Parts: sequence; C-alpha cells; structure tokens
Amino acid sequence: MPTYRFYPLDQYGAICGPYSAEGCVDDRAALAWADELARPFGVEVWQGARMVGRRMQAAVADQA
Repeated sequence: MPTYRFYPLDQYGAICGPYSAEGCVDDRAALAWADELARPFGVEVWQGARMVGRRMQAAVADQA
C-alpha cells in the first residue's frame, strides 16, 4: 500500500506545518482522506515526488 503525505495549508494556500503520512490504496482513496483533513483551510497530497492534488475549503477557494 503506497504511503501518501498530507500537508496542511494556510488561508493563502501555502504549506503551514508538518505533514502527516497515511497508507492509502490509491490516489482516489488518498484524496478522499484529504477531504476529511482539509480543515480549516486545506491540504496538499503527495506520494513520493508526485503531487497528487490539493483540497481547499470552499470558503477559501471562493476567495482565491
């Protein structure tokens, strides 16, 4: 099972703290987990050197 890293984002979309790691079956599962972690602002998901995606809260995404 691949390990994914989840980086918290601040209100400007910048990484603002240490990552947490989680084993997920695939990218889809990792992004679903990111949806759970995307509070208060958002989270960026990485697997190795590859950025899988980012999830932003709707209020923050609307301001961008």
